[in-house]
Amino acid sequence: MPMMTPPPIVAASTKVQVPGKGYYDYFTADGKRRRIYAAHSGARELVVIDADSKRVLRTVRVGPLHGVAVNPENGHVFTGNGTDMSVSEIDPVAGRILRTVRVGGPVDAIAYDPATKHIYADEDDGSHLYVVDARSMRLLKTLTLPAKKLEYLAVNPRTHTLYQNLTDVRAIAAIDATTLAVKRVMPTPLLKGNHPLIFDAADDAIIDIGENGKLGVYSTQGKLLHQASFPGKVDQCSFSARRRLLACFGTSLTLFSIRAGGTPLLIGQRKIARGMHTGTFDPRNGNIWVGWPEGGRSYAQAFRLASPKS
Repeated sequence: MPMMTPPPIVAASTKVQVPGKGYYDYFTADGKRRRIYAAHSGARELVVIDADSKRVLRTVRVGPLHGVAVNPENGHVFTGNGTDMSVSEIDPVAGRILRTVRVGGPVDAIAYDPATKHIYADEDDGSHLYVVDARSMRLLKTLTLPAKKLEYLAVNPRTHTLYQNLTDVRAIAAIDATTLAVKRVMPTPLLKGNHPLIFDAADDAIIDIGENGKLGVYSTQGKLLHQASFPGKVDQCSFSARRRLLACFGTSLTLFSIRAGGTPLLIGQRKIARGMHTGTFDPRNGNIWVGWPEGGRSYAQAFRLASPKS
């Protein structure tokens, strides 16, 4: 029986011009409230996009922000503010900053655990992980991790363990949510330059990708379960648990099928634009939003995996 050709990646919207110019960092989505958020780092603004009308609702002047995370309870957005060395809480409807807490270094990626009310923020090109209490917007603890370069992090929603990439030592740190201490360091020799990290709650597994073109799926104890080759360069990834799809952003928009208990399968690639290295899934409809700078302007656009031909 002949192998089926995967459906192509097609545009789900026209290009949306975003106010301001410059590069983006992290994207995230609020599926319930139908909003896409982009850290427009070059413009120092949080961009709020309507996921259905596919238009920019507003921008919020924040600072040199990088990481973004949504509080599912109230729809507020937490931002990691880069060289401003702070974390902020944003009301995206009112379009204003509500509270800000200073931390000890420049902030890159952030993650939020609604069960513990912990905001985790990792230091850009540093060793420190900052833990902020979202209720009081107070810095709870600064952890010094056994690495000098941290990249991306993810929360296990069942155990509330935080997994943090230790990029320069080719490892993942597992951090206990109660003690706020490192439980274990899990070596990942398959990967060089660990970058995007995703927690797959359905499989209770960690998906980690290196800059050396390798993808590894690990148990929560650090055992390598599956591996695959990754074509091209990668910066960030987003996971659709409902569709079992991993979208990665870098040289191209690259899609993997993450089959339960199986080896990740490359199913599609599409070049978007130079400077595109970040994006997110819309959890409701599976659209994949990306952003990039171009010719002194900035754009965002949605893509999707085409429906298979009958």
